[in-house]
Amino acid sequence: MNSLPTEILERILHLLPPSDLRMVVLVCRRWREIGEDPSLWTWGMVRVASRGDLDMLHIRRLQHVQWIDVDEGQLESLELEDLLRAAVRLPKLKYIYLSGNNLSSVEPGLLAMAVKQMDTVNISDCQLTSQDVETLFAAVTRELKTLDISD
Repeated sequence: MNSLPTEILERILHLLPPSDLRMVVLVCRRWREIGEDPSLWTWGMVRVASRGDLDMLHIRRLQHVQWIDVDEGQLESLELEDLLRAAVRLPKLKYIYLSGNNLSSVEPGLLAMAVKQMDTVNISDCQLTSQDVETLFAAVTRELKTLDISD
């Protein structure tokens, strides 16, 4: 397999299911370099439950992740802001689930900026200030498919 041209190995990796792809990047340096191509990881969903999970959003292979699910109440306000900054930098991210997190200390403009580029946002059971809500709705000029803000 090491004698295969890079283009052929890339095509083979595109055929692998996610569980196998996660293992392939551990085989050797060359396979990791090829296997970390963001185009291979578009199916990905990242669950964020800790600072370490948040740091994963800076890994090259996750630059095309489409979905982030944040565990309820696991991140502090500064970590939530880091998450939203990362979300803004992820060009393919379309779904973010923040349900049950305290967003009242998060800078309202940052939350609005992140929500603006999403198709689906779940901020149900989140603590928000009235300024958060006003800023959020003023900034959303793009048509969201789903915005869940229920209690």
